[in-house]
Amino acid sequence: MEIPYFDKTSDADFGSIRYMGTDEFGHDVYVLGKKSMGNRYSAILMGVAEILGSQDQLMVVNCMDRVNWSMKIGGFTSRRLRLVLLGRPVVTWGTQKAFSQLVNLVEITRLKVMGNDYKIQAT
Repeated sequence: MEIPYFDKTSDADFGSIRYMGTDEFGHDVYVLGKKSMGNRYSAILMGVAEILGSQDQLMVVNCMDRVNWSMKIGGFTSRRLRLVLLGRPVVTWGTQKAFSQLVNLVEITRLKVMGNDYKIQAT
């Protein structure tokens, strides 16, 4: 519950890049909620990075395959229907169930980053 933005996002937050912190290697970590944009948003980010000559400093990581139905239903119930008392326990339970898979994604990403100088972009 103390994670920034956990079950606190609104429709206005989607499409906004939010700074989350710095990892132990000094890489800045950001998140971007892209809703139904799928890979199109990732392609846009990479295109802009290429124009700026920074494509080697950006890594796009898709987290959605680690998000389970409990997280989706709980988040929808809590945020969209504004039934926080009902939805938050469901999204929390789903997050606890998905925790090891999310940690695994972080570890995979760290391994990819170790030999490179990327800024990690979780999407």
